[in-house]
Amino acid sequence: MVDPVLAPEDGDGGTKEISIRRIELFNLLLIAAAAIAAWFYEGKRLSLAIIFGGLLAAASFRVVAMVVTTLLEGGSSKGKGFAAFVYWLKFMLTFALVGVAVLYLKVNVGGLLIGLSLIVFAIIIETLFKLLCG
Repeated sequence: MVDPVLAPEDGDGGTKEISIRRIELFNLLLIAAAAIAAWFYEGKRLSLAIIFGGLLAAASFRVVAMVVTTLLEGGSSKGKGFAAFVYWLKFMLTFALVGVAVLYLKVNVGGLLIGLSLIVFAIIIETLFKLLCG
């Protein structure tokens, strides 16, 4: 996998790099912080739902990064077709896991949504980090 992803030039002739690994690290830190806060606020059920949602989003983000890298590297059409298959398989598995978790395991829906949303905040943090720290 290619890491970091190169962004457009920053005006000084250089590029601003967005690190996929740093986004994943920020995401794990946010999951841990949210789970600990939820444990003290509501208890184990909410905390575990946040962890489940966060790890599911992290796995989904990893697959998307892999697929986009494969598509942008310009490999064979066979490799691109497989990448597209993996991308759609990811969607089906994500929906299935969320459905099973909510309907059969009675996972806290609010906690699940919080966990699934944390990756967005990790991306925002990484973007701000690159804008402010260069």
